[in-house]
Amino acid sequence: MSFIKDRSSLEWIRIKDYCNDRLAALQVENEADLDEVETATIRGQIRFCREILGLEEDEPTVQVPSTDYLG
Repeated sequence: MSFIKDRSSLEWIRIKDYCNDRLAALQVENEADLDEVETATIRGQIRFCREILGLEEDEPTVQVPSTDYLG
């Protein structure tokens, strides 16, 4: 079952277009010579865009961050 009920809705199309555009820009930015913190930040944003785009899949994968460090 998909989280997105109406894949042809204007709202979903706009979100999808934004995420695809943002993903392309982040991938270009990730190719630059960045320090490890900047690289990690960009990779996190890339992962987030992909997660949003994955919501229209039949069985979307939503990654839940580990909270082991909270103790």
